[in-house]
Amino acid sequence: MAAAQEEKTRQFIERIDTLAAYTYDGGVSSSFLGDIQKMVDEGLDVDAQSSYGNSLVAMAATRGDVESLKYLIGKGAKIDTPNRHRITPLQLAAFSGRKAAVDVFIDKGCTPDIFGATALARVDLVADML
Repeated sequence: MAAAQEEKTRQFIERIDTLAAYTYDGGVSSSFLGDIQKMVDEGLDVDAQSSYGNSLVAMAATRGDVESLKYLIGKGAKIDTPNRHRITPLQLAAFSGRKAAVDVFIDKGCTPDIFGATALARVDLVADML
């Protein structure tokens, strides 16, 4: 049984890596919500990470994929898990210029650090941090 679960997890990671390739290859024009929903229905943990250490939330944030982001949050995904470079999904959204995704994080109670706030040109947030 453990071997079967390990194989299923490996397959999920391969599929997540494929989504990640679209995330960073300019494929930001459409949502990958259908792909995520299908994998979650098949048993994928919403906090699963790609082999590169990015969560599904981080990939949706980078893409500005608000539909997928809201779905994952609604399913209980953690919104502040940093990747292996210690960059949070909020920071990825900010540095990618994805204001709508940033707004989702702020609405959920995340506060950007000073670098993220500066990248967003959120003078109000920077002033509060000084």
